[in-house]
Amino acid sequence: MGLRNSTGHYGAIALSFHWITVALVIIAWALGSFDDVLPRGPARAAGLLVHISAGVTIAAMLVVRLAWRVGDPPPSAEPTPLGAWADRAGWLAHISLYALLIAVPVSGVVLQFARGNALPLFGLYEITSPWMA
Repeated sequence: MGLRNSTGHYGAIALSFHWITVALVIIAWALGSFDDVLPRGPARAAGLLVHISAGVTIAAMLVVRLAWRVGDPPPSAEPTPLGAWADRAGWLAHISLYALLIAVPVSGVVLQFARGNALPLFGLYEITSPWMA
């Protein structure tokens, strides 16, 4: 397998983007879903920090991933034996997942800012809410 996509296979870089994004989505989802389980205090704050950082990284990865996709187009999709409707449904599912990869992190940032909270970036920097009073 080469670094770049070929006519029949995804390359190592595209596959890396895919699986890193999958891992980040699982981390963000798990920490967001099981936030109530963590005791209040440092553990919950750390979980929220990692959750937000994963979301920001997902959005940044999507931008890089789409730029890579423009420069290194994916292999052509093979038609399914189920017909054209299944091909279109697969394409729509793919586009929907990309839309969710941007919509969910953006909604998280908006929610964080709407609460008047800063957006912590990996514990290194914070972006203050533009709506803070």
